[in-house]
Amino acid sequence: MNGDRDAAITAVRARLTLLDMTQGQLATEAHLSLRTIETFLSGTYWPKPATRASIEAALGWRQGTLHELAYGATTGSGVVYSVNLADGWDANLNDVAKAEIHAQVIALIYRLARNLAEEDPDDEHSRARRRQLVLRAEAH
Repeated sequence: MNGDRDAAITAVRARLTLLDMTQGQLATEAHLSLRTIETFLSGTYWPKPATRASIEAALGWRQGTLHELAYGATTGSGVVYSVNLADGWDANLNDVAKAEIHAQVIALIYRLARNLAEEDPDDEHSRARRRQLVLRAEAH
């Protein structure tokens, strides 16, 4: 099962941009080789749980974030959430589907932050908007 590993990789790349961190700096902070980071970000290697935990810690994320971004949460609780998707139409979503939607929204917010960084990386207003977006995303 590959899930949506691209969403996790995109989120990491956006987080690196937001933190003004290079792949080499991430490797150093995570106590990993640069090759491990490069192969992960190229999509040719999916890190083992301990390696993901090191990457998450270096990025300031809680443990399990990469897995949730790629596969959604797997709590196994069987809880079903109801979401109103359109006028008069409800869809019942289990906890995994809800987590997948949440992960996709977070990945989109990181993509938006990256796009804002590309607009004008030196503009203080742009940096403030990126920080605000990410803080709001991480609060949810």
